[in-house]
Amino acid sequence: TLVASTITLLVLLLGVVLQRQRPRPSRPSGPLKRGAVRVVALWKYPVKGCKGIPCEAFKVQESGAELDREWAVVRILNEKSARETGDTAQLITARQHPLLLGLQPSFSPAGNLVLTVVDKGIVTDERIEIHPKDA
Repeated sequence: TLVASTITLLVLLLGVVLQRQRPRPSRPSGPLKRGAVRVVALWKYPVKGCKGIPCEAFKVQESGAELDREWAVVRILNEKSARETGDTAQLITARQHPLLLGLQPSFSPAGNLVLTVVDKGIVTDERIEIHPKDA
């Protein structure tokens, strides 16, 4: 299947996995400037580097919009690299690997993350559901 092929390609070529990101540090707060602001659209991006999900509203937490960039595709580092960098994984971005831009995140009725392959704007039947125990 195309999803399995895409994910297998990422795993084989890059040794990548999907993992939850650490919470982002809170942004400094300060006075807002007075003036008119008009919100035209709201989007959240559950998986960093993948397509976004339009939404009408979302909860704002200290780290930002709820479920925004909560997941990331990472390469698990070997022991030597982990010692050298102090990290166990390296973030993979769409800039580095544009294949990520073909993955459309959504959520199943059970609340599990679902990645669907979008080919030239057409949503395919190719999808993978990621259960919390898999992450």
